Amino acid sequence: MITTKMKANLKLSDDQYAKVKAVNLDFATKSDEIRKSENKKDIVNKMRNLDSQRMRSFKTILTPEQYTRYETQKNEAKERMRKNIERKIQHS
Repeated sequence: MITTKMKANLKLSDDQYAKVKAVNLDFATKSDEIRKSENKKDIVNKMRNLDSQRMRSFKTILTPEQYTRYETQKNEAKERMRKNIERKIQHS
């Protein structure tokens, strides 16, 4: 689903789509394994490293314009999530 959304938002070619799909599948598989850990600090650190690897992969697949657009969309999503969490905390 993420890859399909990326294809539409970034106007990926078929070749890019296949490569991005493989990167996202690898990320999802590895992140599921990481989340099984009981140590929250390890989870956060490992997820950051895994996300950095994914971003490096995307940088080699996407055009500079696509990569910049992806980064912008990712940062906007993080900000929306942060604001939603803040709202929930304020209303509880």
